[in-house]
Amino acid sequence: MENSNDQCKNIKDYYTPFVLSDYLEDTDAVSPILDKPNITNGHQASQTVRRWALIIVDVQNDFVNGSMSLKNFFNGEEAAEVIPAINRLLQYVKFDLIVYSRDCHPFDHCSFISSSVTPKAPVQKWPEHCVENTWGAQYAAGLITEPQSLNPTVKKISIMKGLKRDEECFSAFRGTLVEHSLHQSSQTLQEIIKNEKIDQIFVCGLATDYCVRETCHDARNFCQRQETFVLVDASRGVKPFHPLRFLEIDVKMITTDRLIQSVLIHKEKILKLDAI
Repeated sequence: MENSNDQCKNIKDYYTPFVLSDYLEDTDAVSPILDKPNITNGHQASQTVRRWALIIVDVQNDFVNGSMSLKNFFNGEEAAEVIPAINRLLQYVKFDLIVYSRDCHPFDHCSFISSSVTPKAPVQKWPEHCVENTWGAQYAAGLITEPQSLNPTVKKISIMKGLKRDEECFSAFRGTLVEHSLHQSSQTLQEIIKNEKIDQIFVCGLATDYCVRETCHDARNFCQRQETFVLVDASRGVKPFHPLRFLEIDVKMITTDRLIQSVLIHKEKILKLDAI
């Protein structure tokens, strides 16, 4: 499937009916093999395996069943449905880099309806959510947060967003990298992706139309060499999903099943073949 801005011109708005399968990439688009093998003197050259990053955006208690539960918005999406989809990826697909982002706001963050803090730029107002050191800011129950137990070679990093009381922050690329001791690092996600020589970036989590989309948007802007995919079945939103939101920022769409099918075909990225 060709993914271009020309397709967007045929879609009037975000509420035009669509068939999702028409917009999904096939398994070839996410083949773990970067290059076709060369045959020289009867010997097959080694294949180059793509390096993959998975960015898991804001799968936190407040968005699942807390103060900002997605099911309480007009689209009524069940945020908890992303957890088994994400866990399945972590259990069966060998990613090279896994990024967990979390909203982590001060109690008077400028995006809160109750806050009197003047923001540096206009912000949308929300109920209080993901306040630092509260239950709502913690990862949602059931989400695998220690992928090294399944994939010992994976690099895991954590990012906190919205730490400054007068600034909003949707994208994981604009958050703050934290170490295990919660010590803040000056290194950026963009730098890590470059240093890890990532070829393809997969993004999922909450909410599709806000933090997931903004993370995808920055991935395309900051990491132009890497292809970016949104995992549509491992994401949920405030508003109804529409392909236009991602077509217009040159982000491709894929499902967890198609990604897993790809590693089944090529096997270089499989963690637990016998369990799929």
